[in-house]
Amino acid sequence: MKIIKFKFGLEQTLFKSPKYLILSIFLFSCSNNNNYCEITPLLPSKTFTEEDQITLPQECINNNSFILDSLLVLFSNSRCNNSMFSIYNKNTFELIRRFGEIGGAPFEFNFPEFYGTCTSAPTLNFIYDLRLGQNKIIDFNKLITGVNATECINSESLSKELVWARELNQLNNDKVAGIDVSLKKGMFFIYDPASGKTVEVPIHPKMKIPEQYRHTYYGHLCANPSKDIIVFASRFFDEILFYNSDGKLLKEHYFSTIKQPILSKQLSSVSNESPVFFMKIYGTPERCYALRIARPFSDFENPKSSIPVQLLSFDWDGNLVAVYEYNRYCDTFCVDESTNTLYWIFDNEEENSQIASNVIRMKLD
Repeated sequence: MKIIKFKFGLEQTLFKSPKYLILSIFLFSCSNNNNYCEITPLLPSKTFTEEDQITLPQECINNNSFILDSLLVLFSNSRCNNSMFSIYNKNTFELIRRFGEIGGAPFEFNFPEFYGTCTSAPTLNFIYDLRLGQNKIIDFNKLITGVNATECINSESLSKELVWARELNQLNNDKVAGIDVSLKKGMFFIYDPASGKTVEVPIHPKMKIPEQYRHTYYGHLCANPSKDIIVFASRFFDEILFYNSDGKLLKEHYFSTIKQPILSKQLSSVSNESPVFFMKIYGTPERCYALRIARPFSDFENPKSSIPVQLLSFDWDGNLVAVYEYNRYCDTFCVDESTNTLYWIFDNEEENSQIASNVIRMKLD
């Protein structure tokens, strides 16, 4: 059976895009002093060392996952098993528990998302709900014992400045970074609840794109509070940018000539024929990993695509330390830094196949 999944890609996001009006493409200056972007060379690619591949029956992956101690936590598609999350033992892949019913109660979910904060952050706030405007406070230690979810999951209201924001990341001193759904608060914003002030980080580099196409600047955030670093990975520009928690740009990487994406006039968005560059980002205490696709959405999940996907590994000083290549796109990935293990996770999409997801466990050199 083929499962139609909800993804935060192009046509399936809040920012829907049709096919195929091509507008003119032009180059631009990355700074006021240069007429070109300095390209960061991609290091010689490494290959993953595959350990094993495991099938998780009755599992449909949405688009997020994380490692928490001995647990692999997956954001599931509730159409498969009526739950939004699944918890597995990261070593044996034994299913420990599913949880997350749809609803508005404190222990229920409506439109949950994971915080992008590096997993070293000392917090229990791993999940928030976009539609409910709530933080979900989850005691995973109790949850895995089988205790009723009503005793393990509580909610607290998000600040009104964070409601309808995506890519939330917790910073030091209770600050939060995020991306406004309408992209009317800069490329991303940093909210300080103590002062009530919001810093809007300006779009960088700025292009002459009409206001109705502002979602072209959408991207993904990952923060490491202990390093005071926020990483922005652009979806439609081949760039990775490093900031501090005050919104100051510290380091920038461009991996190919920056061009205006192909735009679609019909819905004021990006065409399916325009390349998608970065789709996911994941942080550990020592590294930040960014999934680089560099292929159009029309070829996005094609397992026979001639364009390999890349996993770029950075240290938190903004240095590119490794580039890995693999021949198959993943719906989500996460890294267990304690064992240097990568979990590459994707749905079984073959026609008439069982409802299942696959996990390839690989070692990072």
